[in-house]
Amino acid sequence: MQVFHSKVMVGLLVSGLLALATNVARADDPTGGTAYYQLKTTDYFKCLGLEHQSTNNGTQMEEQACLPSTGAQTQAWKWNPNDCINFANGGGYYTAYCTIRSPNNKCLGTYAGSANQGTYAVLWDCLGTAHTDQYWATSIGADGTMHISNYKARLANHGYGLGFVAETRENGCTLDCIHDQVGLETSSYAMTATPVNP
Repeated sequence: MQVFHSKVMVGLLVSGLLALATNVARADDPTGGTAYYQLKTTDYFKCLGLEHQSTNNGTQMEEQACLPSTGAQTQAWKWNPNDCINFANGGGYYTAYCTIRSPNNKCLGTYAGSANQGTYAVLWDCLGTAHTDQYWATSIGADGTMHISNYKARLANHGYGLGFVAETRENGCTLDCIHDQVGLETSSYAMTATPVNP
């Protein structure tokens, strides 16, 4: 995880790392956690959203066609700078892993709280710092794109972040019921973040 010591803003990539005087690299956005964003992959130009546009506990995250920015209720995500866990990087520097929340104030986590590769990312009630799978950090690459990594996976010495896990099909499936599932992978998405008003 690369730690930055200045506020990063590249074009529409307004969600980034904000360094504080306390040497904590923050995983929240410059608005202080008041704005929602669509997370768009730079390879397939898909947005990360909730399967069947459901906001129920256990709903899996998947790649989707991006919805209009004014109606992206199930593709809108917000970093909560007031709900973070600091990870010591050494030398007095820390990375803050924070919750990523939906408009109905539920948290992004992993299925059954697992830190294993291939585990699906799911929506669930926010359960607090004892549930480390619900905490995430961002890093900004040299090309200005963002990667999101998981705190529980880091504690397990894995470098897993949000990435493509598997393609699933519903029974009797046609093209409209193929789901590109999102979860913990070594090769995480390179993404941009665009403000939305869900």
